[in-house]
Amino acid sequence: MATSPAWVLMSRFGDRVGKGIRVALRDAIVADVTDSTNRGATYGLRQSLDTIGAFTGPLSKLARKNPSILRNLNRVKVLTNDQ
Repeated sequence: MATSPAWVLMSRFGDRVGKGIRVALRDAIVADVTDSTNRGATYGLRQSLDTIGAFTGPLSKLARKNPSILRNLNRVKVLTNDQ
């Protein structure tokens, strides 16, 4: 837990620098192993898998901590066409 705004600022700065290094290296590897005709599709697939992982990672942790959430998740109706 951060005890001052300075710790929050330093943590966020360090996180962003680390992400910048990781993303640049990952994109360079993707560009290196794909041909130019499929490069856009490859970046799109990489981004979609990253988004799926960002969603399912916390959801799986929450489901392991509270198994009843999966049962309750089926009861939630969000953005349905049934009225």
